[in-house]
Amino acid sequence: MCFVLSGTAAAIAVRNGAIGYEIDVYRSTPRSFWLVLASSICASTLIAFSRVEANEPNRLALVATAYSVLLVVSLPLLRRYYFVGEGDMLTHLGWTRELLAGTRSATDLLYPAVHLLGSALAQTTALSVRRSLMLLPVIFVGLFVVFVALVVRRIDSTTGATTLGVFFALFLLPVNHVTIHVEPSPRNFALFSIPFVLFAVLLVLIERTIRTRLIALLLFAGLLVFHPMYTVVLTVFLVAVAVVLWLYQSLGPVDGGSVGTLFRQSLLLGGCTWVWIRFENVFANFFSGLLFYVVEGAEVAGDVSQRGSSVAEVGGTLATLFLKLFSVSLVVGLVVAVFTLERTLALVRRPSSRTTPDGERDLLLSSFVFGLVPIGGMMLLFLVTNRTTMFFRFAGFVMVIFTIVGAVATGRYVVSSVSLDTRFVLVPCLLVLVGLSLLIVHPSGYIHQDTEHVTEADTTGYELVFQYEQPTVRHDHVRSHVSRYGHAINGPAHRDRRDYYHDGWRRGGSPDNFASQDLPTVYPSKTYLTISSADEKRESELYDGFRFTEDDFAYLERETVAHRVHTTGDFRTYYVAPDRADDQEEIFSATTTSSRSG
Repeated sequence: MCFVLSGTAAAIAVRNGAIGYEIDVYRSTPRSFWLVLASSICASTLIAFSRVEANEPNRLALVATAYSVLLVVSLPLLRRYYFVGEGDMLTHLGWTRELLAGTRSATDLLYPAVHLLGSALAQTTALSVRRSLMLLPVIFVGLFVVFVALVVRRIDSTTGATTLGVFFALFLLPVNHVTIHVEPSPRNFALFSIPFVLFAVLLVLIERTIRTRLIALLLFAGLLVFHPMYTVVLTVFLVAVAVVLWLYQSLGPVDGGSVGTLFRQSLLLGGCTWVWIRFENVFANFFSGLLFYVVEGAEVAGDVSQRGSSVAEVGGTLATLFLKLFSVSLVVGLVVAVFTLERTLALVRRPSSRTTPDGERDLLLSSFVFGLVPIGGMMLLFLVTNRTTMFFRFAGFVMVIFTIVGAVATGRYVVSSVSLDTRFVLVPCLLVLVGLSLLIVHPSGYIHQDTEHVTEADTTGYELVFQYEQPTVRHDHVRSHVSRYGHAINGPAHRDRRDYYHDGWRRGGSPDNFASQDLPTVYPSKTYLTISSADEKRESELYDGFRFTEDDFAYLERETVAHRVHTTGDFRTYYVAPDRADDQEEIFSATTTSSRSG
């Protein structure tokens, strides 16, 4: 029944594809989809916990629940979005196209795995490069759910461990929409691959064979080509876990072989990472910049304050936004904190003797949490030095570990002594948490963001602009970055992002209100200003005229200072020059060229 309901929901989404640009994928998807999907999730959750007391996970029910959540992840794909993500994702699309065309080698990229997978998927299927990349998030979220459940099962084989592992993975705690999303991006996929590597490391600790060591090394190498930053973070984490286990060893109940094995494995993984990144300037520049901030000082949380004021301007508060994004994480974090404190005290007070299986489990989980201390220290440094982007990237890793520990801890507190009453409490709580998590799978008006829907009309418009543009004229935009579309269409090798703008300055878009509706005084030289199909909807419906009002866009049509040289309806391109009299010939040329293009 659950699969029938989920299949019906998928059919509804497919039959109601997107017609034009959509600000909010949740509101644009029919209500019938959400009603049928909610029924499927509720039914499969109840069935999944119906046999927990016998320690027999209902695998079909778990698969049905995971399938329902994956339908939400794949909504842009089901509803036939042309592409998703107007930032880095467009550049990754351009890189993937260059790999397929043979104009770029995979060795030119620091993290080529996503682009290689996307191009391989496009070559072996009938899918376009765009849809191949859009399919990858569904695959990696699915792998994340599977391997979180396997890691939890490997650590704790008691009642309900696998079931809770699946549900905690479905919370998708690493997603924070500051820098971690479910869009096709190397850092997102690298983070979702962490449980895969952790599972292999656990196999090494249990079996200690050449075979398991080679498997762990190969998977770590795979993570390395997804994103080296997370191999560095994972290496530091594993070394810290080994140190914590070594400290516990002084109390007697720890197998010294496990500590030595973990140390050696961590050093091997760290060596591989160093070989890969040692010649990359990006890491040297990052650490030198961080040192500069530490020595010179920086405004604490300046970026956060700026975001808070922007949210307030559109009718929200930073506190409510924080709760929407991190309420589930706070609940899981509280469970992890209580469990770690309790188990640590119990382990310290335990006499020096061989531990029971329960004790070994508690010891490993406590070591996982304390192994996050150096990661937390780096996060604090990032916050102090106003590197909020890096802060939330590291926070995503922390949430992966919290997902695993939280699932085991919940099983110990609630499920290990299962009764009908506890299930009646646990199941509604899990349903509420899954529901809150699904609300932030994609950016939406709920969290004051747009869905970053890339339409075919916009892409076609940019293609024509780049085809017939005057080489000496630079570009500007409102919120849809011209340079990102240039990377997606012509490839990053064609032109550096800085070359699209005046003096290589990628400003945050055209000045607010077009600088009091006086564009010629804004631009230092001749400029193409593009208005995408998303710009006016975002400004009027989502941001309530925060930066641009309807009258500001009407100004472009009303005044003669901006000459419309191309339009496909919602997508428009204007030509702005400081001195119109000197540029009539070029304006005419651009206009007639655009007319020939249709």
